[in-house]
Amino acid sequence: MYVDAHIHLYAEEYDGIREEVLKRAVENDVDLILSVAEDSETSLKNLELLRMYREKYKIYIGIGIHPYTAINNPDDLERVVDLIAQHHDSIICIGEVGLDRKYNNSMKMWDKQVEAFETMIQLSKDLLKPLNIHSRRAAKDVLALLRKHDVREAYFHWYTDDEETLREIVEEEYFVGFTPALLTSKRIQRFTEIVPLTQVLTESDGPVRYYGPLENRMGEPMHTKLIVEKLAQLYEEDPIEVTIMIRENFKRLFRIQYG
Repeated sequence: MYVDAHIHLYAEEYDGIREEVLKRAVENDVDLILSVAEDSETSLKNLELLRMYREKYKIYIGIGIHPYTAINNPDDLERVVDLIAQHHDSIICIGEVGLDRKYNNSMKMWDKQVEAFETMIQLSKDLLKPLNIHSRRAAKDVLALLRKHDVREAYFHWYTDDEETLREIVEEEYFVGFTPALLTSKRIQRFTEIVPLTQVLTESDGPVRYYGPLENRMGEPMHTKLIVEKLAQLYEEDPIEVTIMIRENFKRLFRIQYG
């Protein structure tokens, strides 16, 4: 049974086909799905999805403020904080949160990014909820803040930064995510030489689209099976053992008792 540790299930691209996507997930043995938010609006959408689908599918959610929101709508921080406070029993992580150096105005609004991220870090510690982290071109900065605040539970989703920082992330025993980009990127494939299977998670980051065998197709949970097959090849392990390990990683990090 496979896991999707990071998807934006509320995305407009899934409108009209969301139920089909979830059915395909079940048909392809994916039964642990974590939908992360970007702002107060998508946090509310996540809560509605949880209400609609949690009895039928094993859907979990996070609430958080994405770096893009911290840059472009910093006033949303207070609303997201309030939602986390109100609904902390309904979420299994604080996310998607973090830092980003690639967006327009990333550096101009750097202080706002840091303020939002540090606020999310404190909530993570207060509520004992792991962080689901965005760290594009900013992994060193993210890691420094995690160390500053002595964060012990964090997941670096779709890591793409340098190998030196990745080694430090592994040393801190944080988790690292692989998307379908693993199928085609030699650089990302080399990351498996650094990250032990005990710290690996799989994710679609849907509705992101990828190259290679999934060209022109929206990312969705059923694609995590392809990631596991590639991971098994790269780690030279039995696919079933890889599946079991990743599932246990998900349950351990997010404190899931099911299955």
